[in-house]
Amino acid sequence: MDQHESKLKFAAELLRNDNDPFKAAFAAVPHDPGMALQIAKAWFDDPVVTAEKDRLLRSCDAKSFLPSKEKQLRDIYSLATDGKQSAEDRIKAHRLYAEINGFIEKPSTNGAINVLNQGVMIVREHGNDADWEAKAMAQQRTLTGHAPIVN
Repeated sequence: MDQHESKLKFAAELLRNDNDPFKAAFAAVPHDPGMALQIAKAWFDDPVVTAEKDRLLRSCDAKSFLPSKEKQLRDIYSLATDGKQSAEDRIKAHRLYAEINGFIEKPSTNGAINVLNQGVMIVREHGNDADWEAKAMAQQRTLTGHAPIVN
């Protein structure tokens, strides 16, 4: 593999390894640790490497350089169990881990329709308005006829 191809491979490994030049160099040249150390120090800001990183990120498969869900969960869990972190940060990491894994159910935001199941008033047909008015007046006279007169 020539130097140009090695630089292209190193650029791809930089994207896969969180821009860590040493991890990327050892992934690009696993059989030669001495060369990997030289690459990590010399090629990180190389124009060919930078241009290849930009090209890869603009390409349609840029998502392949992002960490997988499993890697992300491993990183979060290592924070949650790290004794050097504050208790508050570890609790936040545990909560995030539980949310990503689906252990905590999120409220539904799919626009569900809430139906209020309250009593219903049934209105029967009363005929025409004149008949209804006559019946209502008779009922009111009956109701007020037995009521005491208040001055």
